[in-house]
Amino acid sequence: MSTYNYRILKTKVSKIYRRWIDKLLANRIVTLYPKKFEGRALVAYFPDAFFARGEIPYHHTHFWESREIAMICCEMGFVTDVIRWDNYSFYPMNSYDLVIDVRMQLPRIAYFLPENCIKIQHIETAYYKVNNRGEMRRLKMLEKRKGVRLKPRRQMEASEALAYADCGIVLGNEFTARSYENFEKTILRVPISVPFSFFPFRLKDWNLARKRFIWFGSGGLVHKGLDLVLEAFALLKDLELFICGPVYNESDFYSLYLKELSLPNIHLLDWVDIYSTEFIELLNSVGFIVFPSVSEGGGGSVVHVMHAGVIPIVTESASVDAYWGYKVKDSVESVIETVLKASSASKDELEYRSLKTREFACKYFTRCSFSYHFRRTLAHILDKGASFGSGYRFINFY
Repeated sequence: MSTYNYRILKTKVSKIYRRWIDKLLANRIVTLYPKKFEGRALVAYFPDAFFARGEIPYHHTHFWESREIAMICCEMGFVTDVIRWDNYSFYPMNSYDLVIDVRMQLPRIAYFLPENCIKIQHIETAYYKVNNRGEMRRLKMLEKRKGVRLKPRRQMEASEALAYADCGIVLGNEFTARSYENFEKTILRVPISVPFSFFPFRLKDWNLARKRFIWFGSGGLVHKGLDLVLEAFALLKDLELFICGPVYNESDFYSLYLKELSLPNIHLLDWVDIYSTEFIELLNSVGFIVFPSVSEGGGGSVVHVMHAGVIPIVTESASVDAYWGYKVKDSVESVIETVLKASSASKDELEYRSLKTREFACKYFTRCSFSYHFRRTLAHILDKGASFGSGYRFINFY
């Protein structure tokens, strides 16, 4: 069996297992009891972490963040019920004073909630219409360049949860928040977390690192701009690209870009363990991450590698504020131009950008920072009784 076919089989088995686990957990409710009762809260996100044996899954930040949100509510005095975001059989059997919903529950249950219940959408991605249109636009761009139409991978279900909420809490940047501006609600920003805070960091050899780039992301490869990056590096023979992501899972993409993926300067590493020594060594040797995604909610893969001083080259819609990185537009030409500009910068400039990038990530994108800012933001909302007035407002506390 070829490596490619083995990976496809492994992926199918993994998907079946995940669907079985999701079905098992879909309708379960976790209830947390505080020391002092102040009210009752509902959190609709991912309760998976409460059922985890040993370490909380770290392949996505939402597992730990879901647990932390529920724990914060409990510590603030709320008896807290935690359900899956897609538990469509749930209806409130209790009177809730606070509801935090990631996407699908508020439109279903808002009618059953007390009038004085404070309702918050926890926004972890751009508005579904912006997300879906963005991916379809990227697919059309690819079809124009390559003459092949790939299937969409990141289309979201319709969700108008913010219409039923008093306000929103957003992971991401102002692009993410602004995608919801038509709802005319106040949206408060908190930083996304990463699984660990202290990255084994060393100063880079910029003679080498300036020529080494990484693309690191999950599924939806066109959505996340890998097509643009591959076409750019196919023309940048003197620069190396390392691809960390599930390319084998998307057989149509893999077949279309097999030529580019076989080039000597392009290295396909597939899905990686972010805790592995090999990945940490890779991050200490590369200079930049190129991630021209069309829509994100916090850019977890980007902020993760920023802890290693990897300089971001990102679109605004990648949802990371690249203060010490480079902004790129969603075209092959822009990727080439920006990559060449970054790789030709002086050693002093690159070292400065790298250290400031790491400093920014270590200050804000940690579990401690997420806890602090979410607790502070929630307290601010509860103190105001979610009375922010009408009209779109973006509030950034960090």
